[in-house]
Amino acid sequence: MFAAPEPVVTSLSLGQRVVASEVYRAQRAFVRRAPDPTAVAAVVDALAVEGRLSAIATAATAGRAGRDPDGVVATLQRLLNVEGYPVLTSSGGTVELNPELLRLQFEVSP
Repeated sequence: MFAAPEPVVTSLSLGQRVVASEVYRAQRAFVRRAPDPTAVAAVVDALAVEGRLSAIATAATAGRAGRDPDGVVATLQRLLNVEGYPVLTSSGGTVELNPELLRLQFEVSP
């Protein structure tokens, strides 16, 4: 007689789940001039899809185009490399994300 209401499913991206986590909030407290969480989520999502980006593209994705890309990457590393684990690495102008380690460090599901 009465239909059960459909459950509301909100699908958050990996980046959104990371920046919503307690671990991220704790990390952010120690990083001066951290990018907006929306920008960090965009970088995580872009790297999760692409696998790697140039430092310039990473800075642009974070909304900081025209700034020092290496500085932007270094800030992102301070946010995402919990306890020094290499979640976000940079070498030769290329930035890479380890999504499995990211999920583990920030306690988010796949």
